[in-house]
Amino acid sequence: MDFVVVGQILKIYVQVLGEPLTNKQRSRASGYLSHIQNFYFQAAGPRETSLWPMLAASLDISATASLLPNLRSLVLDLGNSSPGIGSWLHMMTPLFSLSLQRITYSATSRHVGGVESFQTLLKSQSNVELVHVKYQGYPSPNILQRFFLFQGLESLSLDFFFEGQAIQRYTQSTVAIADIFDQFPRLRDLKIDLRLFPLRDSSLPDKHVKVAASPVLCKLHVTGDANDLQAFLVDGVTSSSLLSLTLSLAQVNGLVWKVLCDQAAANFPNVNSLILQLAQPNTSVPQLLLQDISSFISRSTMRLFYIDTIPHCFADNNIAGLVNSWPRLRALSILNNFGIHFSATVLTELCQLPYLEEVALPLNLSDLETHLPLMTPLTNCPLKSLRVTGYSVAPTTLDGKIDLARNILMLFPAIQEISSTSTNPSQQVYLGELHKLIQAFHSTIAIQAHRAALRRQKFGGDPRVRKTAIKRDIGIQWG
Repeated sequence: MDFVVVGQILKIYVQVLGEPLTNKQRSRASGYLSHIQNFYFQAAGPRETSLWPMLAASLDISATASLLPNLRSLVLDLGNSSPGIGSWLHMMTPLFSLSLQRITYSATSRHVGGVESFQTLLKSQSNVELVHVKYQGYPSPNILQRFFLFQGLESLSLDFFFEGQAIQRYTQSTVAIADIFDQFPRLRDLKIDLRLFPLRDSSLPDKHVKVAASPVLCKLHVTGDANDLQAFLVDGVTSSSLLSLTLSLAQVNGLVWKVLCDQAAANFPNVNSLILQLAQPNTSVPQLLLQDISSFISRSTMRLFYIDTIPHCFADNNIAGLVNSWPRLRALSILNNFGIHFSATVLTELCQLPYLEEVALPLNLSDLETHLPLMTPLTNCPLKSLRVTGYSVAPTTLDGKIDLARNILMLFPAIQEISSTSTNPSQQVYLGELHKLIQAFHSTIAIQAHRAALRRQKFGGDPRVRKTAIKRDIGIQWG
């Protein structure tokens, strides 16, 4: 909807250059503009940006009013902008609206200064109170400070890209990581990189007192070297409200998984979603052992557990222990490139979980080619999505594929999708065929249920008539 409206804006722009707008055209244009709630703008230079003050003047909109009075979300892509961005971004002030709550920036090292200027401009020339800010791009010493202008933030995501350059630590920064937790009382969701800004103000007399996070903080994603994460947990932040924690590792020198996980569990006693991942490829990562996450295994409230490209010891013989420890588990994902494939017995364990919705595992699919034992317990598992991150062996015949699809349906009767995260084209094709087979099974079951309902409606409870109709439907003749 919004992109259609943008097309109308460009048509108006052409008219502005050619002739004055009539009152009817002004009214129509204002109507289009008032419908825009989400706006993506790829700023190339002053020529494109000058559209906004020209349009405001043509529509006779005052300097204190907004071109987009109902704008809620703005994406500002500066990646292809011309130099000197700070000198022409002020021409975007006609877009400022009191309804604006969310802004996303995308910038390279040439444009980060423009983002700083825009944040200052947004605060000084409007009464906008941003609620959500996302920054994707190159860092700068002052970028974090500019986001402190909006202390009503509920989510702040700082996703820094270093463009192949060495990481520079801003040890003299006037703001620190701990200040985020101190000064944003409404913050619910935070993504931050610990490698740039100091954890604390070095001038404080006691630099080892833990900081209590916002009482509503529920989601935290921290990236850093092993020693950064260790310092953050030991001397950093605590939260009793936090539910989801992502630890993303860059350099792993000095990493001790057990220490890291135990400290995380202690600092965040109510976390029920844990994601462990690598921020960059690394071949020297210590193996994650079962006892390393014992503080979380003992937490029966766990709902999500992801590990990504981290060497681990999980196997068929210990995955059952995880399942039994986490009866409320909703999502399990073990992504790796280490040639480890779980057998189908893992799926027979997982199907007993009453809340499970998503699974991503490397599997040995051949185990499900044979008929499941008649005593396999009936399940009511709500799993809808199974992602096979890779498989070692799988049935190749049509009968084998049909048996595989049928057995997966027996374990997960609500399943709707089987997909692949593998880059191997043949595996993608194979799992696509398996997905179609499962859809065909679902369709057949639905048709049979529909026909049974029609028979009950048509023939009532007479078993003789019902038996005759059923035999006729399936092609059985009376002897």
